[in-house]
Amino acid sequence: MSDINRDDIRAAVGSGMISEAQAASLIALGDARRGAREHMSGLDEPFELFRGFNEIFIVVGLVILYSGWVGLTGLSFVSAEVGYVLAIVYSLMSMGAVALLARYFTLVRRMVAPSIALAIFFALGAGQFGLGLGWMVDAEFPLALTLSAGISTLLLIGYYAVFRVPFTPWR
Repeated sequence: MSDINRDDIRAAVGSGMISEAQAASLIALGDARRGAREHMSGLDEPFELFRGFNEIFIVVGLVILYSGWVGLTGLSFVSAEVGYVLAIVYSLMSMGAVALLARYFTLVRRMVAPSIALAIFFALGAGQFGLGLGWMVDAEFPLALTLSAGISTLLLIGYYAVFRVPFTPWR
């Protein structure tokens, strides 16, 4: 997208697309943003966690939704007694749903806070999947935990490769 300069804004006022008050507001906004970014030191980064208050409501809604999902599935990742098949199935369903939500909130809307929450939910689902696989091979708890951490790491690398979550430092 190309930058719009003052001549473009004057032309828009001249053609009647925007009023002079709107043009003055746009120019003031541009000057304020440029001034704030130009006076930052080389180590500062203009990181905005929330671009609007609606992101907070979306995160709260996602947390409620995911909490309900975890309650519905019976916290199958806490105990191996419910069976590894349920843990694996629930984790795959959870990661699939999170990936669909992340596609919308991260790739389409580019929202930072919901992307952070969804990355955490995906990590929980990946951990559940790894524990389920650990239980499937009848591993002792430390080995199952190590397997879970390794599988979670691989799945989160894949998640990052697809979504390039906005809060990661390698953007």
